[in-house]
Amino acid sequence: MRIIHDIPGGVFPPEQKSLSNQQEIQSLPIFSEYIIPLKQHIGVAATVCVEIGDKVLKGQVIGVSTGFMSTSVHAPTSGTIKEIDYHPVSHPSGLKDIAVILEADGLDTQITTKRRTDWQSLGKRELLDIIRSAGIAGLGGASFPTAVKLDGQRPINTLIINGTECEPYITADDMLMREKADEIRTGVEILAHLLGNPATVVIGIEDNKPEALSLMRIACAGTKIEVASFPTKYPSGGEKQLIQILTGQEVPSGDIPAALGIVMQNVGTARAIKQAVIDDLPLIERVTTVTGEGIEQRGNFFTRIGTKVEDLLAHLNFRSDDDKVIMGGPMMGFELPSLNVPVVKATNCLLIPGYDALNASSECIRCGLCAEACPAQLLPQQLYWYSKADDHDKLDAYHLSDCIECGACAYVCPSKLPLVQHYRAAKASIKHAAEDQLRSDRARARFEFRKQRMDAAEAEKEAKRLARKAAAEKAKLAKQQQSATPSVASFKPVNANADSPDPLAAARAKLKQTKASEADQQSERLHKQLKSIAQRIEFIDQQIAETIAEHGEDASLIPQLQSKRAASVLKQTQLQTKLADVSGLPQTANAAEALPTTKQVNTDGNNAAQGQSNIERAENALNALTAARSSRSPQERQREALQRIEDNIARSQQQLNESDDELLREKLHRRIEQLTAKQQETLASDAFSPAVQSVHNDKALEAIERAKQTAAAQASLTPAEKRQQQHASLQARLDKAKARLSKAEAENNEHLEAFRNAVTKIEVKLAEWTRDHDEN
Repeated sequence: MRIIHDIPGGVFPPEQKSLSNQQEIQSLPIFSEYIIPLKQHIGVAATVCVEIGDKVLKGQVIGVSTGFMSTSVHAPTSGTIKEIDYHPVSHPSGLKDIAVILEADGLDTQITTKRRTDWQSLGKRELLDIIRSAGIAGLGGASFPTAVKLDGQRPINTLIINGTECEPYITADDMLMREKADEIRTGVEILAHLLGNPATVVIGIEDNKPEALSLMRIACAGTKIEVASFPTKYPSGGEKQLIQILTGQEVPSGDIPAALGIVMQNVGTARAIKQAVIDDLPLIERVTTVTGEGIEQRGNFFTRIGTKVEDLLAHLNFRSDDDKVIMGGPMMGFELPSLNVPVVKATNCLLIPGYDALNASSECIRCGLCAEACPAQLLPQQLYWYSKADDHDKLDAYHLSDCIECGACAYVCPSKLPLVQHYRAAKASIKHAAEDQLRSDRARARFEFRKQRMDAAEAEKEAKRLARKAAAEKAKLAKQQQSATPSVASFKPVNANADSPDPLAAARAKLKQTKASEADQQSERLHKQLKSIAQRIEFIDQQIAETIAEHGEDASLIPQLQSKRAASVLKQTQLQTKLADVSGLPQTANAAEALPTTKQVNTDGNNAAQGQSNIERAENALNALTAARSSRSPQERQREALQRIEDNIARSQQQLNESDDELLREKLHRRIEQLTAKQQETLASDAFSPAVQSVHNDKALEAIERAKQTAAAQASLTPAEKRQQQHASLQARLDKAKARLSKAEAENNEHLEAFRNAVTKIEVKLAEWTRDHDEN
């Protein structure tokens, strides 16, 4: 005979269980639509694996588990995926979460299953995979992923099955034990096998469920499973409280039952494990109690996961818009802000209590009854004040994390304070603050690591610089010593031995060698500069070719590029001449011939005089460009500036027509406005006559009006019309580019490659646009 222990605190609210346990569990019809949230458990939401329009079967996976702390979700019936979007879920705040909307076809066609009779031969990992893929989470209310709870590393010597169901009104587990006792026993045996057959396996049931107690004892007769009964008291069904009642042990603060070698599961979870392992059925339905004084048709129902609360209650002829509906029991449940939410794996009860059950709260009178009722031996009054003050340090000091949110304190509170809601909000605030602190710590660690790495790199760079400086100073000192002219005292007289070397000749040889070394170094520098300037000329040529291919030969950017090219060619010729002077070699480029049209290097020059001629020709070309620019009147220069502005406005307008990115379109609108303002500012200068200003003012106003009309037209277009307009614009650009390419090929233009690249670039952009919009 097991010794039963008492727990501190607790309350004895009216049970009201007879309202719903007088008839068998009933089945519900197939409703037209189901809402299946991807997160119905503690941890990470499942990842959707279906698409809108897909046909699915009953029991088919529609969301696969993501990572360790996750479970899968399945279709509760056969039908078509109607929508995948954010939808209100079962939460007191009415928040939205990602969900799959299933339109039922009424056929209820099920996936193919394979019954397992040899489950005893399966290992722990195989059983855990079956449980995880079946989407089983704790059905007692906490919704902790069952596979995670069973996958601990600590040795387990006690398995407790919770059949307490201590909260008033709820009878789902009571009726399940009455009608499915054999299935529950089989599920308990599977759990014991998975946990390595612990020494103690016990099912705990309160003494207010005599029928369930008797039937479970009959089902477990002849097995090692013990069925224990104990006096009714709320909240004896709490995990830590039931462990204390059945074993006399207390779970340490901040730890889990596995620290004592204990694992606990709900009777509903045990049956779901039997269905998954033996019957190959995922968790797609659960027993839900519908009860309360506010509804006439009460009872327990096999409810499919995803059933809308409004559909379930409408089936039971509940149509009052005024009565409140609580998901869960009166102690730990919460009021639903809307009935357009789904039944989930944790929904054990829908309570319609009537108006009198919901009382308004008043101020705390500091009576202390909450502290007497608390089964966790906390100080609810202090926790209430610190929750209101959002004082996380004090809440931690008073062990808010040990609160099981049973609602005993709120039940005895004469002021009817919503204490549990305050504690839940405080826990969420602490969790968010901890997550923010973790992100901040990680960011700080990244910053400090980056700073340390940059400091190390800078120190290494400085060390190398100092080493180079020391080596250079050492080499310079050695060079000075080698090139120093010998003193007069070191020369021998004329009548010295003829076989001795002439000291003066040796000094001259050293000086000549030094000059040759300096000439080599200078020549190497000039070669590097020539290579760099040649690359610059090639890049400018490429820019000119691409600009012509993209915008035509009259583009306003062409004169600027030609001027830059002329200056670069002049610099190249000067460097070649200098290199010829230093090395005594012929020049390697005829810059003047290259100036107008080509980027190739001509190697026909062969002396310094020719180099000088190249310089003169390059200077003449550059001077001609400069003179042409300086000979223009201020009005002409301003007209050119205006033309460039108008070209930019046109290009921005074209990009605006082609883009469907709202952020980019907003930037282009601002750019057009800025360019138009700049155009007005230019027109306001003294360089323009009133007539010219009037003409360009008219153009500016026309540009502004065109931009406004375009924006208005774009706003009125449907998405399909916008896509059609963007496609037509890209196609027009491609046609123009192809026409320029054909003309260049006919003229045998030397920049044919640039014209081809321009066509290819637009073709790629058009293909990417078509692909993106086909996918959407």
